[in-house]
Amino acid sequence: MNIRIGGVYNCDIIQSLKKLDLNHFKFDLRPRSLNFTQISNIEEIFKNYIHSTDHVTLCFEDDNELTINESLKRIKGDLSFEDIYLEFYNPLKACEFYDSFNGPYYLHINSNFDLKSLRKYKFLKCVVLHSRDIEQLINFNQIHDFLRTLEENLNEDQSIEFQMTWEDEVNSSLLNFYNVDSLSLDIDSKIESSFRNVDQDLMNSIITQNKKYIGDSVENIAN
Repeated sequence: MNIRIGGVYNCDIIQSLKKLDLNHFKFDLRPRSLNFTQISNIEEIFKNYIHSTDHVTLCFEDDNELTINESLKRIKGDLSFEDIYLEFYNPLKACEFYDSFNGPYYLHINSNFDLKSLRKYKFLKCVVLHSRDIEQLINFNQIHDFLRTLEENLNEDQSIEFQMTWEDEVNSSLLNFYNVDSLSLDIDSKIESSFRNVDQDLMNSIITQNKKYIGDSVENIAN
């Protein structure tokens, strides 16, 4: 199981994460996001710190096809880099839009999403469910029905990710019973000492603790 870190906006963060043996990163290209990162900064990070063994997604929301294609083309440049995926928040468009890029992508959904429609998404790689929706489903005793239905509508090569906040405690019981391939955390004010200035020690501490939860979960499955 992997941990993905989103909202990465400078080289220092990448360096710190790699020291924790993490290599799954999300770059935020949503203009309204506090973690929005200019393409020129992402290019610099790629040039110096991203390697072919890393897994990268580029995050979009409500962007048109031209903007997404141009961003992807510019960031990839001349790199022979396979693992650059797209990631879509607030998926209000038809599945044909997301599949039009002819490459794997992550799709953020909520508890009201029509799960049966997932069978139509040709290049879908992973479905992302946020902790606030997980909590809501738990409170209404609907979490198991939801996750079972979700799994039933995914192919073998598609997976589930839980997006957590830095204050959440990992629900290892859900990880034990369902095909949750990864957890993700987006950098925000909870781990920043000031705006766009990450408290490295706090971030590392929380990630290390989450890695322990994941390790416990995998061990429970094996036993």
